[in-house]
Amino acid sequence: MFYRLSLIIYSALTAGGLMWLLQGQVQASPQSSSPQSPVAIQNLVVSEDGVSFTLHTAGYTLTAAGALHIEGLETWQAPGEPLVPVYQTWLAVPAGAEVEVVVRPLGLRYEQVLGVQATGAGIPISDPNAELAQEASLIGLTTAPSTLATAVDHAGFFPTLSYQLSEVQHSRDVSVVSLALYPLQYHPATQQVRHNQELAVEVRFTQHSALSTQHSALTPNQAQWTERVLNPSHIGTGGDG
Repeated sequence: MFYRLSLIIYSALTAGGLMWLLQGQVQASPQSSSPQSPVAIQNLVVSEDGVSFTLHTAGYTLTAAGALHIEGLETWQAPGEPLVPVYQTWLAVPAGAEVEVVVRPLGLRYEQVLGVQATGAGIPISDPNAELAQEASLIGLTTAPSTLATAVDHAGFFPTLSYQLSEVQHSRDVSVVSLALYPLQYHPATQQVRHNQELAVEVRFTQHSALSTQHSALTPNQAQWTERVLNPSHIGTGGDG
């Protein structure tokens, strides 16, 4: 559904795109623990079986261009759809694991906001996961299916879900998924904004072998990815592909 997200994932996992990502031209995920910050990751817990954390967003504004904006987050654009902010992060995936995610919205607020604009004309967009799999096959990347958890369908709101999880992708000796979270959802018919002030996220790794307790020497590729994922301890311990 979100074309730009699929392109970012695709670009980041190609040889050239990986270097672009690791050179810091993609905004790093906010890691502040202060509730007063516009965006904060709180209660981050990394275990052998998964990762859990809470995304806190204090407030939002409407820009002159008609985009819903949260300071510290990018605005993702899908043609014909409202402009909404998104938090994107990477997660390292244990070898052979399937990925499940549960996202619970907390501290809900509803507000009518006039003037929210859409991006360009409506253009049919295919599912980014299917699109990504096709791109991966063309460039020789290998993919493994991921399991997407069922979430409540808030009829009429965009995005329909408050999250999007990519397929498992393999960048040489590291396996990762991209997780996008949408703290704001907009209802074009009623002009209501649904603000998920906190999104409680639980990512579970299933059907994988136990992680090694011995840290092996990291390859240059692994060392670079440790600076980009929320769970670097899963890299170089038997937790990568």
